Amino acid sequence: MLFSDLTKSKAQELNPEFEKLFNLAIVNQNHPGDIILLHQNGTYDPSVTRFEGVTLNPHVIGPGRIGWSYYTHYQFINQYRQTQTAKVTHVEWTAKIQELIEAQNWNERDKHVDFEASTIHIETLVYLKIWESDYFIKTLYEFARMLEGKPYDWNFRIYESARDSGATGVRHDIIRKYIRDKIKKFSPKIYDALKLSYFTQLRNSIAHSNFIFQGDYMQLGNYIEDDPHSQVRAISFQEWTEKFHTTMIIYDNFIGILNRAREYSKALMDKSKNVHDVLVTDKRDKGNDKTYLLPVVYDPEFERYSYKQN
Repeated sequence: MLFSDLTKSKAQELNPEFEKLFNLAIVNQNHPGDIILLHQNGTYDPSVTRFEGVTLNPHVIGPGRIGWSYYTHYQFINQYRQTQTAKVTHVEWTAKIQELIEAQNWNERDKHVDFEASTIHIETLVYLKIWESDYFIKTLYEFARMLEGKPYDWNFRIYESARDSGATGVRHDIIRKYIRDKIKKFSPKIYDALKLSYFTQLRNSIAHSNFIFQGDYMQLGNYIEDDPHSQVRAISFQEWTEKFHTTMIIYDNFIGILNRAREYSKALMDKSKNVHDVLVTDKRDKGNDKTYLLPVVYDPEFERYSYKQN
Protein backbone atom coordinates (compact mmCIF):
# COMPACT_ATOMS: atom_id res chain seq x y z
CA MET A 1 0.00 0.00 0.00
CA LEU A 2 1.09 3.53 -0.63
CA PHE A 3 1.36 6.09 2.15
CA SER A 4 0.55 9.65 1.11
CA ASP A 5 3.07 11.23 3.49
CA LEU A 6 5.93 9.14 2.09
CA THR A 7 5.02 9.70 -1.56
CA LYS A 8 4.68 13.42 -0.93
CA SER A 9 8.02 13.79 0.87
CA LYS A 10 9.91 11.71 -1.70
CA ALA A 11 8.28 13.56 -4.59
CA GLN A 12 9.25 16.89 -3.06
CA GLU A 13 12.85 15.69 -2.85
CA LEU A 14 13.21 13.99 -6.24
CA ASN A 15 10.84 15.72 -8.67
CA PRO A 16 12.89 18.95 -8.89
CA GLU A 17 16.04 16.87 -9.44
CA PHE A 18 14.53 15.03 -12.39
CA GLU A 19 13.25 18.28 -13.87
CA LYS A 20 16.74 19.74 -13.55
CA LEU A 21 18.23 16.70 -15.27
CA PHE A 22 15.75 16.89 -18.12
CA ASN A 23 16.67 20.50 -18.82
CA LEU A 24 20.35 19.57 -18.66
CA ALA A 25 19.82 16.63 -21.04
CA ILE A 26 18.33 19.00 -23.62
CA VAL A 27 21.41 21.22 -23.38
CA ASN A 28 23.90 18.33 -23.40
CA GLN A 29 22.34 16.04 -26.02
CA ASN A 30 24.70 15.04 -28.80
CA HIS A 31 22.21 15.94 -31.56
CA PRO A 32 19.02 18.05 -31.36
CA GLY A 33 16.98 15.09 -32.61
CA ASP A 34 18.05 12.76 -29.79
CA ILE A 35 15.14 13.94 -27.66
CA ILE A 36 12.77 12.67 -30.37
CA LEU A 37 14.48 9.29 -30.41
CA LEU A 38 14.23 9.08 -26.62
CA HIS A 39 10.43 9.01 -26.56
CA GLN A 40 10.04 7.38 -29.99
CA ASN A 41 12.19 4.41 -29.03
CA GLY A 42 14.76 4.60 -31.81
CA THR A 43 15.96 1.02 -32.34
CA TYR A 44 18.06 -1.07 -34.68
CA ASP A 45 15.78 -3.87 -35.90
CA PRO A 46 17.49 -6.09 -38.52
CA SER A 47 14.33 -8.16 -39.02
CA VAL A 48 12.86 -5.50 -41.34
CA THR A 49 15.66 -6.12 -43.85
CA ARG A 50 14.24 -9.59 -44.48
CA PHE A 51 10.89 -8.34 -45.77
CA GLU A 52 10.40 -9.39 -49.39
CA GLY A 53 9.85 -6.89 -52.18
CA VAL A 54 10.88 -3.80 -50.24
CA THR A 55 14.08 -2.30 -48.88
CA LEU A 56 13.66 -0.81 -45.41
CA ASN A 57 16.03 0.98 -43.08
CA PRO A 58 16.56 -1.18 -39.96
CA HIS A 59 16.94 1.95 -37.81
CA VAL A 60 13.28 2.23 -36.83
CA ILE A 61 11.15 4.39 -34.54
CA GLY A 62 8.00 3.46 -32.67
CA PRO A 63 7.03 1.53 -29.53
CA GLY A 64 7.88 -1.93 -30.83
CA ARG A 65 7.62 -5.02 -28.65
CA ILE A 66 9.18 -3.46 -25.57
CA GLY A 67 7.02 -0.34 -25.82
CA TRP A 68 3.75 -2.24 -26.00
CA SER A 69 4.94 -4.53 -23.20
CA TYR A 70 5.66 -1.45 -21.08
CA TYR A 71 2.18 -0.07 -21.75
CA THR A 72 0.54 -3.37 -20.74
CA HIS A 73 2.28 -3.33 -17.36
CA TYR A 74 1.85 0.43 -16.99
CA GLN A 75 -1.92 -0.10 -16.96
CA PHE A 76 -1.60 -2.44 -13.98
CA ILE A 77 0.87 -0.19 -12.13
CA ASN A 78 -1.23 2.90 -12.78
CA GLN A 79 -4.35 1.19 -11.44
CA TYR A 80 -2.35 0.23 -8.35
CA ARG A 81 -1.18 3.83 -7.87
CA GLN A 82 -4.72 5.14 -8.13
CA THR A 83 -6.43 2.64 -5.83
CA GLN A 84 -3.96 1.50 -3.18
CA THR A 85 -3.21 4.59 -1.12
CA ALA A 86 -3.74 3.87 2.58
CA LYS A 87 -6.32 5.85 4.53
CA VAL A 88 -3.70 6.56 7.17
CA THR A 89 -0.22 8.03 6.87
CA HIS A 90 2.89 5.96 7.43
CA VAL A 91 3.52 7.85 10.65
CA GLU A 92 0.04 6.90 11.87
CA TRP A 93 0.45 3.29 10.75
CA THR A 94 3.74 2.75 12.58
CA ALA A 95 2.44 4.61 15.64
CA LYS A 96 -0.56 2.28 15.79
CA ILE A 97 1.63 -0.82 15.68
CA GLN A 98 3.87 0.61 18.41
CA GLU A 99 0.79 1.36 20.50
CA LEU A 100 -0.37 -2.27 20.17
CA ILE A 101 3.08 -3.52 21.17
CA GLU A 102 3.17 -1.33 24.25
CA ALA A 103 -0.32 -2.52 25.18
CA GLN A 104 0.84 -6.11 24.58
CA ASN A 105 -2.14 -6.58 22.29
CA TRP A 106 -0.35 -9.21 20.27
CA ASN A 107 -3.42 -10.46 18.44
CA GLU A 108 -4.19 -7.06 16.92
CA ARG A 109 -0.52 -6.36 16.33
CA ASP A 110 -0.21 -9.61 14.37
CA LYS A 111 -3.27 -8.71 12.29
CA HIS A 112 -1.64 -5.42 11.31
CA VAL A 113 1.66 -7.10 10.45
CA ASP A 114 -0.08 -9.86 8.47
CA PHE A 115 -2.06 -7.27 6.52
CA GLU A 116 1.11 -5.34 5.72
CA ALA A 117 2.79 -8.57 4.60
CA SER A 118 -0.09 -9.29 2.22
CA THR A 119 0.28 -5.84 0.65
CA ILE A 120 4.03 -6.35 0.26
CA HIS A 121 3.33 -9.43 -1.88
CA ILE A 122 1.56 -7.15 -4.38
CA GLU A 123 4.28 -4.53 -4.06
CA THR A 124 6.98 -7.05 -4.99
CA LEU A 125 5.07 -7.73 -8.20
CA VAL A 126 4.94 -4.00 -9.00
CA TYR A 127 8.63 -3.71 -8.10
CA LEU A 128 9.58 -6.35 -10.67
CA LYS A 129 7.30 -4.90 -13.34
CA ILE A 130 9.27 -1.67 -13.04
CA TRP A 131 12.86 -2.82 -12.60
CA GLU A 132 12.62 -5.67 -15.14
CA SER A 133 11.03 -3.53 -17.86
CA ASP A 134 13.22 -3.31 -20.97
CA TYR A 135 11.57 -0.03 -21.96
CA PHE A 136 12.08 1.52 -18.52
CA ILE A 137 15.74 0.49 -18.47
CA LYS A 138 16.38 1.53 -22.07
CA THR A 139 14.80 4.97 -21.63
CA LEU A 140 16.85 5.76 -18.52
CA TYR A 141 19.99 4.39 -20.22
CA GLU A 142 19.51 6.68 -23.23
CA PHE A 143 18.62 9.56 -20.90
CA ALA A 144 21.92 9.10 -19.05
CA ARG A 145 23.76 9.12 -22.39
CA MET A 146 22.05 12.39 -23.30
CA LEU A 147 23.27 13.91 -20.03
CA GLU A 148 26.82 12.87 -20.93
CA GLY A 149 26.53 14.22 -24.47
CA LYS A 150 26.96 10.77 -26.01
CA PRO A 151 25.28 9.75 -29.28
CA TYR A 152 21.95 7.95 -29.11
CA ASP A 153 22.60 4.21 -28.91
CA TRP A 154 20.47 2.64 -31.65
CA ASN A 155 21.97 -0.77 -30.89
CA PHE A 156 21.03 -0.92 -27.22
CA ARG A 157 20.00 -4.44 -26.30
CA ILE A 158 19.61 -6.30 -23.04
CA TYR A 159 21.42 -9.63 -22.70
CA GLU A 160 18.88 -12.43 -23.13
CA SER A 161 20.78 -15.72 -23.04
CA ALA A 162 24.20 -17.33 -22.68
CA ARG A 163 24.46 -17.49 -26.48
CA ASP A 164 23.65 -13.80 -26.86
CA SER A 165 26.41 -11.66 -28.32
CA GLY A 166 26.66 -7.95 -28.89
CA ALA A 167 24.23 -7.01 -26.13
CA THR A 168 24.75 -3.89 -24.03
CA GLY A 169 24.68 -5.91 -20.81
CA VAL A 170 22.49 -7.68 -18.28
CA ARG A 171 19.78 -5.69 -16.54
CA HIS A 172 21.44 -5.21 -13.17
CA ASP A 173 24.72 -4.07 -14.73
CA ILE A 174 22.95 -1.56 -16.97
CA ILE A 175 20.95 -0.19 -14.04
CA ARG A 176 24.01 0.14 -11.80
CA LYS A 177 26.83 1.01 -14.21
CA TYR A 178 25.15 2.80 -17.10
CA ILE A 179 22.28 4.56 -15.35
CA ARG A 180 22.88 5.00 -11.63
CA ASP A 181 26.65 5.56 -11.73
CA LYS A 182 26.48 7.82 -14.80
CA ILE A 183 23.82 10.03 -13.21
CA LYS A 184 25.76 10.45 -9.97
CA LYS A 185 27.83 13.44 -11.10
CA PHE A 186 24.71 15.23 -12.33
CA SER A 187 22.48 14.49 -9.33
CA PRO A 188 23.80 12.76 -6.19
CA LYS A 189 20.22 12.73 -4.86
CA ILE A 190 18.92 10.66 -7.75
CA TYR A 191 21.99 8.42 -7.50
CA ASP A 192 21.17 7.81 -3.84
CA ALA A 193 17.52 7.14 -4.69
CA LEU A 194 18.49 4.56 -7.32
CA LYS A 195 20.95 2.92 -4.95
CA LEU A 196 18.38 2.79 -2.15
CA SER A 197 15.57 1.36 -4.23
CA TYR A 198 17.36 -1.24 -6.36
CA PHE A 199 19.96 -3.82 -5.48
CA THR A 200 20.48 -7.10 -7.25
CA GLN A 201 20.20 -9.43 -4.28
CA LEU A 202 16.74 -8.10 -3.41
CA ARG A 203 15.63 -8.29 -7.04
CA ASN A 204 16.80 -11.91 -7.30
CA SER A 205 15.16 -12.87 -4.02
CA ILE A 206 11.83 -11.45 -5.20
CA ALA A 207 12.08 -12.79 -8.76
CA HIS A 208 12.66 -16.35 -7.49
CA SER A 209 10.12 -16.10 -4.64
CA ASN A 210 13.03 -16.78 -2.34
CA PHE A 211 12.07 -14.81 0.75
CA ILE A 212 10.29 -15.44 4.03
CA PHE A 213 8.16 -13.14 6.15
CA GLN A 214 9.06 -13.45 9.83
CA GLY A 215 7.29 -10.89 11.96
CA ASP A 216 7.86 -7.52 10.32
CA TYR A 217 10.97 -8.64 8.43
CA MET A 218 11.57 -10.02 4.95
CA GLN A 219 14.25 -12.71 5.24
CA LEU A 220 16.16 -13.02 1.96
CA GLY A 221 16.82 -16.61 1.00
CA ASN A 222 19.87 -15.87 -1.14
CA TYR A 223 22.34 -14.68 1.51
CA ILE A 224 25.78 -16.09 0.69
CA GLU A 225 28.53 -15.62 3.25
CA ASP A 226 31.45 -15.37 0.81
CA ASP A 227 29.63 -13.41 -1.93
CA PRO A 228 30.10 -9.64 -1.51
CA HIS A 229 26.95 -9.04 -3.58
CA SER A 230 24.70 -11.25 -1.42
CA GLN A 231 25.43 -10.01 2.09
CA VAL A 232 21.94 -8.97 3.21
CA ARG A 233 20.17 -11.47 5.44
CA ALA A 234 16.92 -9.54 5.87
CA ILE A 235 15.24 -6.18 5.49
CA SER A 236 12.55 -4.78 7.75
CA PHE A 237 9.11 -3.85 6.49
CA GLN A 238 10.16 -0.26 7.19
CA GLU A 239 13.17 -0.63 4.86
CA TRP A 240 11.01 -2.25 2.20
CA THR A 241 8.50 0.60 2.41
CA GLU A 242 11.29 3.12 1.81
CA LYS A 243 12.60 1.17 -1.18
CA PHE A 244 9.18 0.65 -2.70
CA HIS A 245 8.02 4.26 -2.33
CA THR A 246 11.32 5.50 -3.77
CA THR A 247 10.86 3.13 -6.70
CA MET A 248 7.38 4.50 -7.32
CA ILE A 249 8.61 8.10 -7.37
CA ILE A 250 11.41 7.14 -9.77
CA TYR A 251 8.75 5.49 -11.96
CA ASP A 252 6.58 8.61 -11.79
CA ASN A 253 9.53 10.69 -12.95
CA PHE A 254 10.39 8.23 -15.71
CA ILE A 255 6.88 8.91 -17.03
CA GLY A 256 7.56 12.61 -16.51
CA ILE A 257 10.70 12.40 -18.66
CA LEU A 258 8.70 10.85 -21.50
CA ASN A 259 5.91 13.43 -21.17
CA ARG A 260 8.38 16.34 -21.16
CA ALA A 261 10.20 14.82 -24.14
CA ARG A 262 6.94 14.63 -26.11
CA GLU A 263 5.99 18.22 -25.31
CA TYR A 264 9.48 19.48 -26.12
CA SER A 265 9.47 17.58 -29.42
CA LYS A 266 6.06 18.98 -30.38
CA ALA A 267 7.39 22.50 -29.89
CA LEU A 268 10.52 21.58 -31.83
CA MET A 269 8.44 20.25 -34.71
CA ASP A 270 6.17 23.28 -34.68
CA LYS A 271 9.19 25.52 -35.23
CA SER A 272 10.49 23.39 -38.12
CA LYS A 273 7.22 22.84 -40.05
CA ASN A 274 6.80 19.35 -38.55
CA VAL A 275 10.02 17.94 -40.02
CA HIS A 276 13.21 17.41 -38.03
CA ASP A 277 16.37 15.37 -38.56
CA VAL A 278 17.56 12.60 -36.27
CA LEU A 279 21.11 11.31 -36.29
CA VAL A 280 21.67 7.64 -37.12
CA THR A 281 24.83 5.79 -36.17
CA ASP A 282 24.98 2.75 -38.43
CA LYS A 283 27.22 0.00 -37.01
CA ARG A 284 26.49 -2.76 -39.51
CA ASP A 285 29.99 -2.56 -40.98
CA LYS A 286 32.03 -3.47 -37.90
CA GLY A 287 34.85 -1.07 -37.24
CA ASN A 288 33.54 1.37 -39.82
CA ASP A 289 30.59 3.17 -38.25
CA LYS A 290 28.64 5.55 -40.46
CA THR A 291 26.55 8.49 -39.34
CA TYR A 292 23.86 10.19 -41.37
CA LEU A 293 20.68 12.20 -40.90
CA LEU A 294 17.13 10.94 -41.37
CA PRO A 295 14.23 13.42 -41.55
CA VAL A 296 11.35 12.59 -39.20
CA VAL A 297 7.85 13.92 -39.93
CA TYR A 298 5.33 14.73 -37.20
CA ASP A 299 1.57 14.48 -37.81
CA PRO A 300 0.02 16.88 -35.24
CA GLU A 301 -3.50 15.57 -35.83
CA PHE A 302 -2.66 12.02 -34.79
CA GLU A 303 0.46 12.94 -32.76
CA ARG A 304 2.43 10.41 -34.76
CA TYR A 305 6.05 10.34 -35.93
CA SER A 306 7.34 8.65 -39.08
CA TYR A 307 10.24 8.89 -41.49
CA LYS A 308 9.84 11.29 -44.39
CA GLN A 309 9.13 9.40 -47.60
CA ASN A 310 11.08 10.30 -50.73
